[in-house]
Amino acid sequence: MINVVQLLCDLSEASEETFSVCALGHECDGGLRVLTKLGAVGAGPRLESITCQACDADHSATIEFDAERRCYFHFCPEAGRVPVDDADLATLRFNPEWLVDWLISTLAISCPAHRPARVPGRVWYLGDAACGDALVTVVLARQVSSQAALDQLASVLGALPLADKRLVITTSPWVARQVHLPHGFEFLDLREIGRWVGERLIVDRTRLDSLVQELPGKSTPAKPELKAPRKSRRNPARLDFREVDKPLIAEMHTMILGGTARNATDAARALASRAAGSSKEASKVTRLAAGYIKVHPGG
Repeated sequence: MINVVQLLCDLSEASEETFSVCALGHECDGGLRVLTKLGAVGAGPRLESITCQACDADHSATIEFDAERRCYFHFCPEAGRVPVDDADLATLRFNPEWLVDWLISTLAISCPAHRPARVPGRVWYLGDAACGDALVTVVLARQVSSQAALDQLASVLGALPLADKRLVITTSPWVARQVHLPHGFEFLDLREIGRWVGERLIVDRTRLDSLVQELPGKSTPAKPELKAPRKSRRNPARLDFREVDKPLIAEMHTMILGGTARNATDAARALASRAAGSSKEASKVTRLAAGYIKVHPGG
């Protein structure tokens, strides 16, 4: 079977979201069946014209319907009336909103941002995701290979609430390798982390976490639990932030549900000054937001 992730990205980058099934070739049939079952592609409108295959002129021909014979045909100046199979007129339509929903679900985005897209059909702010010990602001961008599209993307990034690390997941392969983004964002090609495993389309979390660790920005690495020596067992126990932060995390949830905070990061910033510990406020924001995502993975 063709690489499902590669086909998904290629369809996302196609200039037209509606495409002829026959134009892709039979080698894509298996991948198209998978993506259709997932909902990434669906039936599109019937073609109204095709390129004539009955002569060498490669002219465009308008499709007509023969009501008596119950079949489609077109007229060629050289070959005359040319019958057309129904399958040759079938199209599929790529659904970019499915890609948005799939990433929000598979990345367990906390308090996913409300649509519409920040740039229609091209750029979506998804929200924040916990990747290893880091909190990451995630944006999806497609068809951003032109300078105009990149300028639109850059203008959007500066207006977003930002976690310590920032990713723009893209299906545009060239920009992922060549373009540097403002505001601390980094491109990540979806092909790097998407996998078709056991009849499921997934994100390779091990690969994603590894790539996130290489990003600029802060992380809050988990410290190993140290066992106190026997002679110091009477010393006060170490502060367990998971327990101490529970009331604040509950308050964050109330704020988000009530609309006074847009997401976990927004709520954490509002309450960080009340968080226990002697670390800097930015570290408390990261700790609270990551803690919230663990308790409320679906937002």
